[in-house]
Parts: sequence; structure tokens; C-alpha cells
Amino acid sequence: MFAIVLGVTLVALAIASQFLAPDSTAERGSAVSSQPHGRRALFLLLGELGFRAQAWSDPPGALPRREALLWLARAPEHPTAEKHTAEKLADEKPAVEKSAKKRAPVDQGLRALSHYKRFVEDGGTLLLPQGDFSRSFLIDTLGFADCADVHASRVAKPGVRRVHDDDGEELEVDVKAGGVLVLPDAGSRASVLWRGGDEVLAMSVPAGKGRVVVLGDDGFLANEAIGEHDHALLAVRLAEALAPGKQILFDEYALGLEHPRTTVAILASPSLFLATLHVVVLLALLVLRSAWVREFPRDPAPLESASPLLRARTLGALLARAGRFDVLARSLRDGVASRLDRRSRVAAARVRAAHPAACANAEDLARWNEALVAMEREVD
Repeated sequence: MFAIVLGVTLVALAIASQFLAPDSTAERGSAVSSQPHGRRALFLLLGELGFRAQAWSDPPGALPRREALLWLARAPEHPTAEKHTAEKLADEKPAVEKSAKKRAPVDQGLRALSHYKRFVEDGGTLLLPQGDFSRSFLIDTLGFADCADVHASRVAKPGVRRVHDDDGEELEVDVKAGGVLVLPDAGSRASVLWRGGDEVLAMSVPAGKGRVVVLGDDGFLANEAIGEHDHALLAVRLAEALAPGKQILFDEYALGLEHPRTTVAILASPSLFLATLHVVVLLALLVLRSAWVREFPRDPAPLESASPLLRARTLGALLARAGRFDVLARSLRDGVASRLDRRSRVAAARVRAAHPAACANAEDLARWNEALVAMEREVD
């Protein structure tokens, strides 16, 4: 019974977590939004092409420690919050600031923005659009100093651009005003991925084992625009170049769409999934064992409630009341013959061969008994 209640509770929690999850359908840039400014079309397109596309709503501390592409529609909220906190600690307690600088990202919590830096340095790729907010996030918060070489054009007008990559493939993309980057200076570590003349649409900056890719404009990825010009093909080319391992995470957490870490979510996480599966299987087996009646031992044979003599007298009285003295006569003969088997088989055979005269009443049965007693005495 307890297993059944526990199973029902887990199912109820799973259903409740779906209803209580925050609604991201109205958030600009969300990979699960079907609104004109969402990116569900891009999400489905990459999934159909074999990419392992996932809407990532967990904190940055849970980002995988392997090669993957993290696609951001914008930088996370308040990217300078950690910097302000450190400055406050420096004014109040210099010793605490010194200790805080030495802390690892894990020590700062799963929501620490420094986990984005760990993700990139471990081999991941961070892709996001340019802007003052993104620039502050990359340089001030994450400490990617080389991203300072990425500058947005101040004079670029909106319109369609023809851009190409190093292989010479030309694509057509519509960008907003100032939606392109300028060429990096000589000696810069930044490299151009897609450009059209002196205008750059995508630029890559190495960091650790990974890299940061900045787009001049990512408006072509929206649901309302991805079907125009070569927008869809350009998105696929970016995915092919930046996600060789086919894993793409669309960062919903950066949009403020973090899903709460419910009990069901924790149990279904990769680190606990196998243990949870074992527990569920054991509960299922317990329910299966308890829900149906299996084999049970037979009842023991009942003990005789009366002695053989009492049963014989009872049966004899029943036959006498029924007038079946002939049956009583044969039973009497067979009983005497059974006793004689232990002493003389010849005498026993002679008794069995004897046939009683017609026994119609108790007197006839008494005479037949006397005859059998006489035959038994002859053996003695």
C-alpha cells in the first residue's frame, strides 16, 4: 500500500511541475516560444537536422563539462552584480574580498555567472549578439579581455547584406541598423567567421579550450524572419561550424526562465537517473507482488473426529435402519477374512468363498455371525 501511495505521489508531483513551470511563450528569443519574436522554428529546424537541441533552463552551474554550443538570445540579467558585490566587500572587509577572489565557481553557487567562463574554458562555445550589455558581461563579469577587440559599427544602416565565410559560400541576411561588427585590428586574437566587405556579421574570440562567438545582429533567427532570404541556411551553417558534437543548448536561464529544481527534476537529473530508475522498478515489483494473490499452501488434512469402532457402529446402525442386512452380512464376512489373512490364507479364502444365506433381519445376521465365528475357531 505504501508503494502505491508513493508512486501516485511521484506522478502527481511530475504533473504539478509541468503546470507550475514558468511560461516562456511570451519571452523574446525563447527557443520554446511560437511568438513572432521567439525561436521555436530554429529549435525545431536544428532538431530535424540531427542536432541535439535542448532548451536549457537550469542554472549555469549545471552546464556540461564537454564540447557544446550554448546559444544565448541575450546576456544573463545583471552581469555586473558579482563585480558590485566584490567592490562592496572590498570597502567593508578587504580580507573577505581576498578570500572571495580565490573561491571556485562551485563555491559561489549554481547561479554564479562565473560558471559561463568555466563552460567556455572547458571547451564549450558561447554564442550571443553584440551590445553594451553583452560586452559588459563578457569583459567585466567573465574576464574575457580579448572580447574588447570586438566592436559594433556605429554607422551601419539597416538592410540586406551579402556575407561569406572562409570557404567562399555567400548568403543573404537582413540586419538592423548597427547590426554588423567592424574588422578587428591587426594582432587581435579575434577572427572573422562571416563578413561582407569591411562589415563582419560573426566574429570568434578564443578563450581557454573554447571560444566566444559574437553576432552583429541575431534578429534573423526569430520565427518571423528565419524563413526569409538565407536566414535559415545561415543559422544551420553557424550550428555546423560551432557545434561539431551536435549538442546545442538554447539558454533559457539567461532570459529569466529558470525552472525550479523540483523533487522530480532532481530525481530525473543525469546524476540520479539510474538510482531513480532502480527505485521505480523495485516499487513496481513490490506493487506487482502485493496486488495479486499467488500460490498458497493447502489446508492440512482434517483429523478424524471419531474412532474406527464408533464409525463402524454408526455405519452398521444406518444400514440396519435401511434394512440392508445383506450388505452387513458381506461386510461381516470380509472382516473375518481380513483377520484370517494374518494366520491362514487358506482359511481366509474359504471364508471369502462362503455365501451368506438371505439375511432379511437381525436374527438372520446373528446366525451368519455365529457361522463365521465357528469357521474362524477351526483355524485355531
